[in-house]
Amino acid sequence: SRIIARVPRRGLASKTAHLVLRTSEVVMRVSLYIAFLVACSRMSWRIIPVVLDFLATFVLVCVFGGAESSFVVRLLCTVPCFFANIFLFIDSPYKCRAARRLSWWLTARNLVVMLALPTLILTTDPDWEELTD
Repeated sequence: SRIIARVPRRGLASKTAHLVLRTSEVVMRVSLYIAFLVACSRMSWRIIPVVLDFLATFVLVCVFGGAESSFVVRLLCTVPCFFANIFLFIDSPYKCRAARRLSWWLTARNLVVMLALPTLILTTDPDWEELTD
């Protein structure tokens, strides 16, 4: 893409910024799910939102992932996409449009999950009501 083409890739600052971005992205996702699973440890359904998020990621990869048609390739792309937006920095002319579209949807999914999981905790855990009284 034009934006990525302007970013110098050889410098230490660029590599460090990329590492910080990817690390913070993975830490945020993992921390969010760990916090959710710990807060809902007494709920029998606590794994369902995690599974639904994984399935939603798989559907997004299948629908917006471009020309890849193999189930195995789609599944292999879904696993890291569950933790980080691996399509954010694809700049191949052949895959750029699909990667940009998929990246947008993965970002939207991340926003929904960041809002939905705390909302689920606050609305379903009876201990939160005791703390507010």
